[in-house]
Amino acid sequence: MTDNDDSILHDFSDQTLKVSMYGGAPGERTMDYHGHRYMVKFGCCPDRTGHADCPVSEFIGSKVFAAADIPTQHVLLGTYRGRPVVACRDFMEGLDPSWRLVHFRQLAIGMPGESGRSKARPDWEFVRHVLTDSPDLAPIRQAAWDRFRRMICVDALIGNDGRLSDDWGYIADGGANIVTLAPVYDCGSSLMPHLSEDEIRARLDDPALMRQANIDSPAMAMNVRGKRRKYGYFLVSDAARDIRAALPGLWDSLRDENIDRVIAGTPGIDDLHRDFYRATLHTRKECILRPALDLALQEMRDVRPDTSPAPRTLPALDTGMQIPSTDTGMPPIMPGIPDRPPVGHAPGLSM
Repeated sequence: MTDNDDSILHDFSDQTLKVSMYGGAPGERTMDYHGHRYMVKFGCCPDRTGHADCPVSEFIGSKVFAAADIPTQHVLLGTYRGRPVVACRDFMEGLDPSWRLVHFRQLAIGMPGESGRSKARPDWEFVRHVLTDSPDLAPIRQAAWDRFRRMICVDALIGNDGRLSDDWGYIADGGANIVTLAPVYDCGSSLMPHLSEDEIRARLDDPALMRQANIDSPAMAMNVRGKRRKYGYFLVSDAARDIRAALPGLWDSLRDENIDRVIAGTPGIDDLHRDFYRATLHTRKECILRPALDLALQEMRDVRPDTSPAPRTLPALDTGMQIPSTDTGMPPIMPGIPDRPPVGHAPGLSM
């Protein structure tokens, strides 16, 4: 067994847990394990807002991000004196000690004259404004935007309702200059961790219920036009055109065999939960992501060089490729949101 072996269930019972160095939710501790520092998360039951956190959800969510070729935290599943935990390696380890993690909310608070718009559950319009206009993001602006839209797409797949503005960020050097993106972290509110075993069985026994339940829930941890929106509605809206434009580039990495490999490699779960996680991810891929993918592909086909402004050329992450921006300069259309998001139509979001 090694500290990097994420295919087995670790027993951390003999480890010394120390005060959390990371803030965040209750039940988090700090642990040194095999020469590395970890944040240990015990998870929490649903609170009065319905928020829940689960070690297995953290593990699977992180692994799905990794399967999508998005840098994420290294995670280990295990137990601590009989309780399930997930250990998340400190990704700041090994960097210059003067470097710091800067959460998105810290960046938003620093917008000149606009600190009052920064909230734990941010407004989509303000998030876009910060990503577009924050002077602190200037050195990595395109990378930050590309990461954000890919993160939202994968969050939609795993049903993450806890991506608050403290739950993604950047790394700043000792001179307070943002120099790079932080890996994706904090996925513990994914995959409906609040469900009972009876509710899980009900969804597995009834594909129609599984489908409808995933269309109806969860909502994003972000407000759009003043309201929390369900992922399926948001991704086919006019407001999300630039977000869904990331799906064609993600789709191959999210093929079924990659999802199945993540679930098969998750240690310590029984067949009921393994079947549920697999079925949930496949269902969300087809019901939530595929309509948005189809719309994104249609929008790419609809661009006519002779009738549309020439798209800007933007650098793709980690490759030498160039990708066209979906920003055509046309004003947005904002009709009302329908009861169900129809395939092939991009409803807007009402005030």
